[in-house]
Amino acid sequence: MESRNDLIDDCRQAQKLLCDVTAIETEIAELEREVEVVEGLARQAIQSNAREVIDQSEWTERNGVYLNRHAEATKRLEELDGQKADRVGRSKTIEVFIRNLERTNNAVTEFDESLWSAVIDYVAVGTDGKLTFRFKNGAEITV
Repeated sequence: MESRNDLIDDCRQAQKLLCDVTAIETEIAELEREVEVVEGLARQAIQSNAREVIDQSEWTERNGVYLNRHAEATKRLEELDGQKADRVGRSKTIEVFIRNLERTNNAVTEFDESLWSAVIDYVAVGTDGKLTFRFKNGAEITV
């Protein structure tokens, strides 16, 4: 706990760096506009096909292009939504860890479930009886 403030500062920096969703949100907004445009073009093509005599193979090909663009944009939107949710979740985990550190003024003397949950990813028991603690930051300690 001697370097608690330094650790909190490091966590804040890591949180800012690893959990930023600005670029993801920008790409999501662009893709949402793309989906709107493609939906409008597809709607126009359908209305045009209903009002005018159009070569159906040409129309099918053009409409297929719209459908593919829509599918690709929608798939990418789903990927980005997942990435954003992952980063937001990581940010919340780091925030819980920071709050626990801020509330603790001295060394931990008894088991604290919320601190454990914020710090430890999992514990593995080896065949030799040794315990490997995997921390949420990726570090491991075997005892």
